Amino acid sequence: MGNFDFGEITYQFQFCFNFLLPSAISEFSGGVDGFALCLILLTAIIMPICIYAGGNVTKNMNEFLACVLLIELFLIISFVTTNMFIFFIFFESVLIPMFIMIGY
Repeated sequence: MGNFDFGEITYQFQFCFNFLLPSAISEFSGGVDGFALCLILLTAIIMPICIYAGGNVTKNMNEFLACVLLIELFLIISFVTTNMFIFFIFFESVLIPMFIMIGY
């Protein structure tokens, strides 16, 4: 947050790289604007609270922590990306560890 310029309207900390094939679908581009920064900080603050609130989980603690960290990873990637296809993939990927957590 120290290098973030709140006066700018455009994306900051932009990056772009291709994986697999050089096409628009396989391009992972990202950046952070003011709204995404708020969502990333909110995610980073809420996830340790979720881990603390799940302290009474004793049966499958390793799986629980792995699911929480996967949810945090998928959410942060979906907030950072500027590609709608990658956003959809990672935003829907949050449902997989959430389903595993609900099943336990």
